Amino acid sequence: MTILPINTTMKFILLEDRKPHQNPRNDNALIDYLAKNNSSLIIGKRGNCAEWITVKVAEQRNVRIFPVPDSLYNHIQDIVGTTKLYSVVESKKGEL
Repeated sequence: MTILPINTTMKFILLEDRKPHQNPRNDNALIDYLAKNNSSLIIGKRGNCAEWITVKVAEQRNVRIFPVPDSLYNHIQDIVGTTKLYSVVESKKGEL
């Protein structure tokens, strides 16, 4: 998961599977975190587990969800400065 603050009330969440073709598994702690987060959320998903998690979060609250195309994914990698986005990255100032 990568968290990119858009402004003080909205965050973009990128959920990416390390193994995108495996069967989806629950991550109750992540679902709970996203469902109870006070910010408005836009969730970009990549992979089966990310899809599963976004569905579970959307059952509990209003969120915007979309599949992340490779072009946007590559742009996010450039912004964050990594080749794989496996860890949580969050900054209150938007500086990564």
